Amino acid sequence: GGLTVRDANIRITMENLDNMSGYGIDICGGDNEIINSQLEITGPFLGNEDQSVVGINGTGANSLTISNQSHITMPTIGRGADVSGKLTLSDSTMEIGSTYQSGISGGNVEIVNARLTASESSGLAMQANEKITIVDSEVNVKSTGTNALLCGNLEVANSSLTANGYWPALFVTQNTVIRDSSVHAESSADVGIFNREGNLEITGSTVNAVSNAGNSGILTKGDLTISDSNIISPGNAGVSAIKATGRFSVT
Repeated sequence: GGLTVRDANIRITMENLDNMSGYGIDICGGDNEIINSQLEITGPFLGNEDQSVVGINGTGANSLTISNQSHITMPTIGRGADVSGKLTLSDSTMEIGSTYQSGISGGNVEIVNARLTASESSGLAMQANEKITIVDSEVNVKSTGTNALLCGNLEVANSSLTANGYWPALFVTQNTVIRDSSVHAESSADVGIFNREGNLEITGSTVNAVSNAGNSGILTKGDLTISDSNIISPGNAGVSAIKATGRFSVT
């Protein structure tokens, strides 16, 4: 642990692994930083659950902060960035192309004044065990096999978020807050936005929630509060376009 990459230009290429696991950067613990640096990490696209080719593997790290105009590119990889602690992308960009298992994952994920793209993943494009926070940023994530975004709590403020998933594009187990933002959530087989337990609050935002399977665009098991917003949620006959198990408030 304790890795610091500063003012660097690094290219890492993993080849000839013969179906063995590989790591571009492997962080075993501590707090870690990538500052004002350009990193390109490329590895084979293995379609095998037993092997992992990971761009940045920080499963033992307390934190990883990518900041100060850093640019991280992973054209093809098994898993993009995986940090067990807090993963922060600040004033920087991260572009992850095709991944087999996951795009970006952390205990907590924070995107601040940054741009993140996880173009296409068979697994979760973006995941956090606890909370995902997106502030003053642009995020585009896509999963062809499951959720585009999965977390315990989600906060989106003054940002643009586009999520395309197979199952619910945005799957939040507790609470979601969308404020002064533009959100497009589209699912090919389920609901667009799903809050399993907590509340969903949308304020001053434009939200387009689409289910291509004819399910609800928005489904929350808690309260749904909408104020000063433009909500587009197409529905089919016999299906609630927007459904809240708790209270429903529109202002």
